[in-house]
Amino acid sequence: MMEEIDDQNILLDFEALNQIQGEMVLSHCEVKFTERTILMDNEIDKNSFDLFREHYLTKYPPNKNLSEEEENLLYANLLLTTLKSIKYRYRKVFIIYQACNQSDPITWVENFMKLMTDNREAIVAFGGKDDTFYETSLGLLNDVKSLYQSHHKKDKLSVSWGGSPTQFVELVLALYKAEHETHNILTYGPDIKDEKALISAMAHKFNFVIKDIYNYIESIKARKEIKGQEDKKARFLHKLIDSLIAYCRDSDSL
Repeated sequence: MMEEIDDQNILLDFEALNQIQGEMVLSHCEVKFTERTILMDNEIDKNSFDLFREHYLTKYPPNKNLSEEEENLLYANLLLTTLKSIKYRYRKVFIIYQACNQSDPITWVENFMKLMTDNREAIVAFGGKDDTFYETSLGLLNDVKSLYQSHHKKDKLSVSWGGSPTQFVELVLALYKAEHETHNILTYGPDIKDEKALISAMAHKFNFVIKDIYNYIESIKARKEIKGQEDKKARFLHKLIDSLIAYCRDSDSL
């Protein structure tokens, strides 16, 4: 019988969690994580593999606006403490889950590995009685990196995107909302939870890395509509219409 995966199965016992969660393993972080997903504890769609700011309420209260450096340090500490708070058998799942939230999973895993090696002494000390935490965590990270590299080679198309990130995001957002009769034009698995995940997945297919996808989406949404020119939010899509018309015209003239 398959074991049900819930918080009780995934996390260490309560006493161990109290010793881990909220501990500042690192006082500074040289490794820069560009996409940092940190949730508040009252989020509806959450699970034990997410990173929660509440674990550091004393140092980082909810009403405090964090600088880039502070948020990066918080994220790095959350990665380490959350990884350690999870039972060993689920730690690789945690790493894969977090990597899937990135537009470039391989670079993220490499950054996590660099975080470990750059701060070996502090992380070994953090391991405490679990004196294998440092080595086994590096091993798991390397396994996940190899997994992604293998998938990366098989999964890429022989074409690449040569346009701008904004153009790519605009195109995928249109496909995301497009419908045929009663169904969306695109179909995808449960791992694609929203438009950000879809953009990341499709960019990967086209050998294209997009960082800060959220900012590109917001910039498109923020485009001002001018009276009589309601198409301003779809700049690239209208260029595609012109391109299709030009293709048909040129083909007919052959």
